[in-house]
Amino acid sequence: SFDDRRVDAHSQGQLPTAKETNVSMMLLDEYKMYGDIWVTPNRDYYRDMNEKLLGVLKYGVEKGADYIIKPDDDYCVSLAVLNQTITNHEKGHADSELYAGTNYWEGTEYQSMRGPHGETSPFMSGAIIVVSRKLAEILVGPDWVPNVLRGSYGTSSDDANLGKMIDRAKEEHNVSVNTVVNRNLIQCNLWRHKTLAELFQDCYSQDLAKKKSTLVKWS
Repeated sequence: SFDDRRVDAHSQGQLPTAKETNVSMMLLDEYKMYGDIWVTPNRDYYRDMNEKLLGVLKYGVEKGADYIIKPDDDYCVSLAVLNQTITNHEKGHADSELYAGTNYWEGTEYQSMRGPHGETSPFMSGAIIVVSRKLAEILVGPDWVPNVLRGSYGTSSDDANLGKMIDRAKEEHNVSVNTVVNRNLIQCNLWRHKTLAELFQDCYSQDLAKKKSTLVKWS
């Protein structure tokens, strides 16, 4: 969102800004042409990232994805490393769910990571997060209400909250989780490119030429 007006102000019938309208129309045109965009009903404010994360997980579950991958928009996933990570998980941890990412935190490093009563949970932060289907089903199914009420987790960080959600799932639903940290899940990032188009062309041109598989593994 490009809206710089006060987020707590009540303005009935408020119209979008000119930038908001312009971006919305461009995204709508691309959706009509390619059908490759799904939009969550959340403004893209940092404080709303928790709800956006849950929306992505819910969409993946509803579409039947075996694994749901959430990359930041300025990073590309290494498909080869992703596929190998999934293969290793399925061979060595068949009875567990997968939670993978690129940066691991104990959750005790900073006070802001703690819950309202000092609770801590390890979590992944950074460019890419991978969650297996059955774990996601719990997060957006029986645990939907406590996960949406993120005030109980004590932070606006969706990454830190996801760690607390997963700890809750392990405790409440007796689910086993295989945690995997691999920086090589990142293939490239926007820092070295001027536009997203250049980023994707650089990251995936060779993969597309070889007709590699898609990002999400479907059942």
